Amino acid sequence: MADDGEHGGRPAWERGRRRSGGNPLVGLIVTLLALFGALTAGLGIAERSVGAAGDRIDGWISTAWNTVTGAADDVDEEAAAAAEEVVEESGEAVQQAGQAVEGAADEAAENLARD
Repeated sequence: MADDGEHGGRPAWERGRRRSGGNPLVGLIVTLLALFGALTAGLGIAERSVGAAGDRIDGWISTAWNTVTGAADDVDEEAAAAAEEVVEESGEAVQQAGQAVEGAADEAAENLARD
């Protein structure tokens, strides 16, 4: 065994291998896919049919999707109502400001007419 002194005289099987870190997003996706596969396999065994397991998972997904989209619709309706209220209040404020400016202009005109 030739040793050039790079690794401190240790044999190759004792040297630590450095693993480069991969993209964490890829690791997350692979983990989620593995969990989904294990869930499908487990339900397939429990239901004794992969098709029935798929139907069950589809039911869960559709329920979750309907819940999320229903909540989004509620938020949209609430946002529209809040925006309408803000517009009405802004319109009232603009009218009050216009009346105040008109009153100030009338008062200034009277003061100029007296002078």
